[in-house]
Amino acid sequence: MAPDRSLDGYDLAFVDESIHPDADAIVTAIVVARRTLDEAMSEALSAHGFVPGIDEFKSSAPKASDENGRRLRDQMWSILMTEGCRVGVAINPLSERKQLASSALGLLESMVREGRLKRGAAVWFDDGLLTADARSRLSKLQSESRIAVQDESDSRRIYGLQLADLCAHTAATMLRSRMGLIRKEYPSPEGSGYGSDTMMELGFELWARLRHNLASSKRISEEGDDQGSIATLEPFGLRIADSCSSAVKEAADLAFGSVYVGCIH
Repeated sequence: MAPDRSLDGYDLAFVDESIHPDADAIVTAIVVARRTLDEAMSEALSAHGFVPGIDEFKSSAPKASDENGRRLRDQMWSILMTEGCRVGVAINPLSERKQLASSALGLLESMVREGRLKRGAAVWFDDGLLTADARSRLSKLQSESRIAVQDESDSRRIYGLQLADLCAHTAATMLRSRMGLIRKEYPSPEGSGYGSDTMMELGFELWARLRHNLASSKRISEEGDDQGSIATLEPFGLRIADSCSSAVKEAADLAFGSVYVGCIH
C-alpha cells in the first residue's frame, strides 16, 4: 500500500534554518506533525545520554566521534517516519537572512490554503527567526488562517524544533551535494538494502532518508514493478526564492523538485 501523503489533520509545525555561505543559501525546514512529539523526543534524548530540557541535538555538531549523537540522530529519523511527519523546504540567498520568517510564512500559507495544514495550527519558530520584517505578514496570516505562532521558542524545551534542525541541515546538505560542494562516500549503512561493501554518496543517503517525509501530494507518474506500486510526487512544500542563484535553483529542483517513493535498491 502506498504511504499516506495527505497532510489533513496536521495541526503542529516547527521551523528552523541551516545557513551555508559556500552555497550562498539558507535552507529553512518546516516540520508538521499530527500531535506533540515531546514524549518520543524526551525518551530518545534520555536513551542516548542527553538530558531533556537541558541538552539538545544539534545537526551541525561533529558526529564522527560522537556515537550517542549518531544513535540519537537515527532515532530522530525513526520518530519522523513513525509519527508521519511531513517536511516543507524554503530556500533563500544569504542576503535575505532577515526575510526567512516571511518565506516560511509563505510556505505555511500555501499549506493552509491547500488544506494540508489545519486552520488554527500552532507554529513554533526557533529563536531569532521571527524578525520585525515578518510582523505584518504574520498578523495577516494569524487573522486569515488563525495560526497561533509562538514568537520565540527555546529548542531545548520545544523538541519539535530539534527535528526541524535535523531536517534543515539534511536538506541543506542534499542541496550542497547537488551543487558539487560536498563529495563524500562511505559504506552503505545497515538496513539500507545495499551490501556493506557498496559505497554510497552522502547526498543520496540523505535523500533516501528524507524523501518519504517531504511534503507532497500530486502524483505526476506511477508504474508497477516487482516491489509493488511506485510513484513520483510533485511537492507543494517547496519555495525557492527568485533571488537565488541559477546554480541553487537547478540543484534545488534536482533535490526536491519531485519525490520518488518507490524502491531504490
